Amino acid sequence: MNKKIALIPLDSRPCNCRFPVKLAKKAIYEVIVPPGEILDFYTRPADTAGILNWLSSAAKDCDSMIVSADMLAYGGLIASRTSKTSVEEAKNNLLVLDKIKKQKPGIKIYLFSIITRLSITAYSDASARIWQKLFDASSLVDNIEDLYRIGDDIPREALDDFVSARKRNHKINRLCIDLAANGTVDFLMLGKEDTSKRGLQAGEIKVLEDHIGSSGCKDKALITNGADEIACVLAARRIIDDMKQKPKVAVRYSSKNKGAAALYEDAPVDQNVREHIGAAGCAVTEKIADADMVLFINMFNERQRDLFFEKPEIKDGTQMHLLKNFCSEIVMAKDISKKTAVADINYVNGGDEEFVSTLKRVFDLTKLDAYAGWNTASNSIGYAIAHAVLPANKELLLERFVDDLGYQAIVRPEINELLEKRGISKYNVGEKQKEVESIIKEQINNWAHLFFANLELETFNLELTLPWPRTFEIDCDIILQ
Repeated sequence: MNKKIALIPLDSRPCNCRFPVKLAKKAIYEVIVPPGEILDFYTRPADTAGILNWLSSAAKDCDSMIVSADMLAYGGLIASRTSKTSVEEAKNNLLVLDKIKKQKPGIKIYLFSIITRLSITAYSDASARIWQKLFDASSLVDNIEDLYRIGDDIPREALDDFVSARKRNHKINRLCIDLAANGTVDFLMLGKEDTSKRGLQAGEIKVLEDHIGSSGCKDKALITNGADEIACVLAARRIIDDMKQKPKVAVRYSSKNKGAAALYEDAPVDQNVREHIGAAGCAVTEKIADADMVLFINMFNERQRDLFFEKPEIKDGTQMHLLKNFCSEIVMAKDISKKTAVADINYVNGGDEEFVSTLKRVFDLTKLDAYAGWNTASNSIGYAIAHAVLPANKELLLERFVDDLGYQAIVRPEINELLEKRGISKYNVGEKQKEVESIIKEQINNWAHLFFANLELETFNLELTLPWPRTFEIDCDIILQ
């Protein structure tokens, strides 16, 4: 009989809802999520009362749960960036976990909460301009007073709402630590979303680290970069917790730049890699011979670019030589029957076409155990680890190539350029959603059939939608036939 996990996702997007369900299914674990009608939809918050009722009922039939504090407390990630929910209401919503644990002491609760990012949600061209100004200002200051001082060109209403939400969320993060300390929560992850080396989050993180230390729960709580990958990481941890030993992971990088911080993150890449390996219930090993899995990190060199805003770099001869050597290492690891995962973090928000093309010339990509090149570095790192340590799922592997490389790196820039010419915002396509979906479907299907043409692959059916009315992400579902 399948073991059942109740999932309260960070929001309704595929990375937070569908990915964990599919990952766990191959391991014969059933992940159940609340019905779509009570979840959030873009800027509309979830029905938190409905979520609370669903979770209380689901707990009766589950042996564990993975819970987003942001969904439970505020109605989702985007809702967490506004001050509409009071701190009292947020606390009361979160304390349902305490009630569930008392009623069912044996249930395992894996909780995650997000340390507020440095700006608001960009849901229109106008709000995107505010997002940029606020992100730039928040990255330069250590306290709210200085933010108000240098952010005088940011609309006061937006600034006040951002600050109020930030203060409330910090209190809820402290409460999450308390729940770990008192035994309600078995493991807690606090994700640092869209941050920078300096910024408003620095002081908050110091307070949270001190609170973890003074509460005596260092072995049960982790603060690390990331957000959208955390449900997948915790799903892997839940399943690995049932195993007799931790999988060992060796890590290899394409460059010596592993000590650099990626865009929107405040810690070195190698630190985030180690933290995500540990969070997934695995252990780091240096020798490939001792490893159950090898994680290959396709690194950026001098700086990481964001493909949502920038064009890809053109690699020089030296870079291509190093890339070919890196691809050879991936081939050799698979040749000695090691599970092999790739976190493609040369760019933010999209895969590295030159890297994947180089690897494809010497290796059947469908033989990889995982590939990820979406959103931030930690999103890709955490997802790749979770995917590879669990039983093989070729459909999810293919989806990542289609989404992370085909859509995000190649098709999306063309779509965004087309929309701009037609005066349609990439942040909210509104009533044009079906038309935009149709254009994306045609381009992606053409790309996918060419990309997979020479690989050892069964026929497949590819379904695609925009989960929210914006071009940032797609819901790509591949069914092998």
